[in-house]
Amino acid sequence: MSEESTLDVYLPEAAEYSCGVLSKRHLGARVYEVVLERPPETPFLPGQYLQVMLDDANGVPFSIASAPEEPATLTLHIQNQGEDSLSEQVLERLQPGARVPVRLPMGECCLRSDQLAADEVLILVAAGTGFAQMKAIIESVIESGLENPVWLYWGSRTPDLFYARELAESWAEALPSLQFIPVVSELTVGWLGRTGLVHHAVLEDFEDLAEARVYLCGSPQMVYAAEDDFMTRGLRPDRIFSDVFAYAPRPDAD
Repeated sequence: MSEESTLDVYLPEAAEYSCGVLSKRHLGARVYEVVLERPPETPFLPGQYLQVMLDDANGVPFSIASAPEEPATLTLHIQNQGEDSLSEQVLERLQPGARVPVRLPMGECCLRSDQLAADEVLILVAAGTGFAQMKAIIESVIESGLENPVWLYWGSRTPDLFYARELAESWAEALPSLQFIPVVSELTVGWLGRTGLVHHAVLEDFEDLAEARVYLCGSPQMVYAAEDDFMTRGLRPDRIFSDVFAYAPRPDAD
């Protein structure tokens, strides 16, 4: 995040738990949905993530795709990055019936509904499995009855990589306040939707971002390009959130 930005919110303290694996299923595009049992009294905020621990010191981070209002389970979206990858190792461990150590909650890219102004627009920009983080935020908005306008932009290279497109479309059909905009970066025969860089679609739709709160989940390159461009449209430094700001700060950042 920009050095001018602050996050003056309560963040639950992270702790380590043992979670049972309840189910695992393929969603498409090499992405698997893994459902863990949620340990009792484990608070987290929508948008935070957990780490599946490989040993006492090392863990692999995954966004929590379920909203905090879901009391019994924690959902993850994990893309298998290929043979010998960390994601494949984690998926091999996450077999139904197994127990795995996890650390949660983690991350500052989270929604605090009590800080939202009534007219504040939520703009959620995700690439790939960044959709999982936005899913938790949207489902929390739905469960809490917030009426703020929500714009979900989901970018991928090709349309077949939108592994939960039907779910996102169902939100848009059920909620007049929610807009879903899938954006494809590669020219694809038969695709009639938006094309180009996902954050450019936001710029096409919004001349003024002064009343917006933006959440970004993607590569550092995407996040920082979006931050720079959104600032030119009036986005306030304290209204843009991404985990990238913590794990991959700009080289010239303090």
